[in-house]
Amino acid sequence: MQLWDLKKCIMENNVPHLMIFTGEERTLMYTYINEVMNRLKLEKTCVDTIVEAYNKACAKSLLTLSKKLLIVKDDKSALSDDKMIKALVNSSNYVIVLLSSVDKRAQYYKSLSNYIVSFDKMSEDILIQVLKP
Repeated sequence: MQLWDLKKCIMENNVPHLMIFTGEERTLMYTYINEVMNRLKLEKTCVDTIVEAYNKACAKSLLTLSKKLLIVKDDKSALSDDKMIKALVNSSNYVIVLLSSVDKRAQYYKSLSNYIVSFDKMSEDILIQVLKP
C-alpha cells in the first residue's frame, strides 16, 4: 500500500484492520497513527508482540466495548502465521506493526504486501504534500 492510498483510506474511514509501517520517517508514522486513532475514535494500546496484539484484538469481552488501536514495535515473529494474520485482518480492532525495515525476500512479505506502508526518507516538499489534509 502506498502512503497516498493510506491517506485516502483514512479520509474515507476505510482503514485496514492490520497495517505494517516501515521506514525512516518515524515522525510521519506517528502522525498517521494519531490520525487513524482520532478519525476512528480508537483507544491506543502499545503491546510487545504480535501474539499479544492477537490475544487482545480477538478477545471477546463485555468489559471492553471501545475499539482499540494496538501498536506493536519491531516484532516480526508471527507475521508468517497465516491463521493469526487472517484473524487480525478480520478483527473489529486495529493493529499497526512498526518495523524499522522489511526484508522483501521474507516469507511474509508477498502475502502481506497490501498491508505494508513504507515511510521512506522524503524531501521537505513531498513531506508538506503528504501532510496536507
